[in-house]
Amino acid sequence: MRKLTAFISVFVVLVVSSCGKNEKASVRAMDPDAPEWLYDETSPVPIGFGVGTVVSATTKSDYSVEPEGYFTSDSFRYGVLALDQNGDVHPSVNGVEARNVPTSLIMDGIAGYKTQFVGELDVNGVEIEKTHYYPVKSDKNYTFYAYHITNLLGQVYTPDSENKIGSIGLGDCDIVYAKAEAVEFQGHSGYNAAYIRALMDYGGAYHYYYLDNSFAPHFQFEHLTSRFRFWVQAVDEVSGGAYAEETMDGKVKVVGIKVSNVKKTATLDIQGGVLSGNVNPADNEFVINRDATSPFYPKKDGGFWGDPLFVLPNDLLTEPGYVVTLTIQYLNPSTADGGGEWKTAEYTLPLVNKKVVNEVMTEVPFEAGVSYNFHINLQSYEKIEISTTVTEWEDAPHNPEDDFIIG
Repeated sequence: MRKLTAFISVFVVLVVSSCGKNEKASVRAMDPDAPEWLYDETSPVPIGFGVGTVVSATTKSDYSVEPEGYFTSDSFRYGVLALDQNGDVHPSVNGVEARNVPTSLIMDGIAGYKTQFVGELDVNGVEIEKTHYYPVKSDKNYTFYAYHITNLLGQVYTPDSENKIGSIGLGDCDIVYAKAEAVEFQGHSGYNAAYIRALMDYGGAYHYYYLDNSFAPHFQFEHLTSRFRFWVQAVDEVSGGAYAEETMDGKVKVVGIKVSNVKKTATLDIQGGVLSGNVNPADNEFVINRDATSPFYPKKDGGFWGDPLFVLPNDLLTEPGYVVTLTIQYLNPSTADGGGEWKTAEYTLPLVNKKVVNEVMTEVPFEAGVSYNFHINLQSYEKIEISTTVTEWEDAPHNPEDDFIIG
């Protein structure tokens, strides 16, 4: 009897000891399909991101970032930086290149596009997915930053010692930025191995996904620039543009549009999410390019001149206003029937953003994340008007009621 009592006592001690050691793992039964790192805290946890988004409406595929176009193409690349609570850089996630790839309902538990780190090329020249890991010891809480600053492949995204990137080219690139910062979850206050294990284990038995959880790190990109587009149209009050188009067809053509008083390069403070322009008074204008193989004669239905222009938001108090210069050529009226001589004329007007504030038409700065369609209305080579429409980063049909005069 004493032997039996002693045996039971030893058994109880062993059970209690076992529960203390594996308390975390016993939340639910281990499953052979679960990743090894979920239960083995000596194994590194891979860094992964949930479905990313971009704050904009759908636009045309013109190097504007948008959900169903450039944002999801393999050419859309961005840098990723990880900083801990002390501002120290992750050992390997220091401006590494990333792209968006489709997710799998089976593997990721969510449909959409997720971040994938870009690695080296294989023997066939194909980029291999790169995996980065959280430190095994969860004493650092990481925040992730993502930034698209160029349309070119193979660029360097590594910041300087102050976590800044300078000499970023403006004009043709829709610069976007995102920050993935953890919200406290089950006692964990920052992204690290322990945080991700808690997310993975949260769903209950046989639920090994965490990318579909709202607490998972993901990038919601925001625009850091204003978007300008120029719409050229033949307009007259009598015929709705038909007469203006007819009288200017073959006789009046637009040959150039440029915007002045702009900063052509910028510096990005990654941690602060601030894009600030670099001043160069000797180089302060953008020429808006287009396919110039055919003359651009104004039509009553109108058409965009060239690609969009991405510029910094402006400050009315400290910066000179933007100026647009329209260059046209026209046939000298006295010799038009005989082929004539082409004359060149320039029209320079300020680009001023006006809106009604407290029932008063007020000049306001151009804002980041807003697309402005400028409508250049030509009745003749002598009568030109510029108006604008705020389009919220989408190409919308021109509604004259939305226009207001620029300048």
